[in-house]
Amino acid sequence: MSKTGDEPLWSKRLENCKNALESNNYDVYIADTAQHASEVFRNEILPSLTVKTIAWGDSITLHSTGILDYVASRPEFDIIKTFEEGVPRAD
Repeated sequence: MSKTGDEPLWSKRLENCKNALESNNYDVYIADTAQHASEVFRNEILPSLTVKTIAWGDSITLHSTGILDYVASRPEFDIIKTFEEGVPRAD
């Protein structure tokens, strides 16, 4: 969030974006911190899905929230490590 005093404008824009996504049948979660985003993923999003295989596009967000480490530690998920050294780009 900006430190320039425009938080009400930022909040309004975020709410408008959330409403637009929801009107297009997206589930939307707003997290205030990386830790909160991780908790939302673990407690609300992941339990609502049937997941066997997980891949990612080298997202810094997945690293910074701890979500990537979390899913990698779970034996029920097959992780496709697309950016691992030695993995051909075609794979």
